[in-house]
Amino acid sequence: MVSLGDSAISGEAGRWAGNTNEDSSEIYALGSTAYYDNAANTAEQIPGCHRSKSAEVYIGGGVNGLNLACSGAHTNTQAYNSDSDFKPGLDFYDDGAGHLGQALMLQQFAASHNVKTVTMLIGRQQLPLRRHRPDCVEDWILSPSWWRDYCQDDDSITPIFAAGNVAAETANIKGAIFNVRQAMLNRGLHDSSYSIIVQTYWDPIPYGSQFRYDETGWTRQSTGGCGVWNADADWANNTAFRHDQQLGPQRVQPGRARETRGARPSAAS
Repeated sequence: MVSLGDSAISGEAGRWAGNTNEDSSEIYALGSTAYYDNAANTAEQIPGCHRSKSAEVYIGGGVNGLNLACSGAHTNTQAYNSDSDFKPGLDFYDDGAGHLGQALMLQQFAASHNVKTVTMLIGRQQLPLRRHRPDCVEDWILSPSWWRDYCQDDDSITPIFAAGNVAAETANIKGAIFNVRQAMLNRGLHDSSYSIIVQTYWDPIPYGSQFRYDETGWTRQSTGGCGVWNADADWANNTAFRHDQQLGPQRVQPGRARETRGARPSAAS
């Protein structure tokens, strides 16, 4: 099994990085080497990809896994720049200096390994509501309950979910899925010989009525850590998060593709 995509499938924060702000020696599990994936277990093969040893692709039970996903990845590779971490996308990027796209990495791996399943999760970088969640919290904090300022109509957010942008990014995600298929075809592996599992993202916050703490007062943020108006939470679940999940394999049909909708990485396999 090979995994492709972004941080949601690379295993970022896998069983150590997200557990504490204290010394890593106090953390149960993988410790500070959680992301080391080179042969000597001394460093990351691609710095900043955060391919955790506890990533979902390592499901065990006699199934071997390879993690080619990268935190921060887009559908297309961001060209290598020595001033920043390299982020391979789901394409055939090759700069001739060893920096490859994930589809090309898959193609090379499949040349000498029996790949039966490719599982992928990509697209949230394209519709990045997560980058603007602080805006939603700020609107909640700074506006009174009798004159609520909602983030859903902020100038920084509305262009992301405009119909034209959503259509363009949907096409990019579809292209990434076809790149996976092409990588396998390039190695003579036809649709019937393997499966593509297309995962979609989970919803990070509930609907407004499902919050434990009321939207008025401070406990929703000070205790619950998620200050947001109910209307914005409902909008996020009905609109923003749905765009993350709108591209199902039934619309693409690359071989035996199937979908796990809204699955959390720890349970998706």
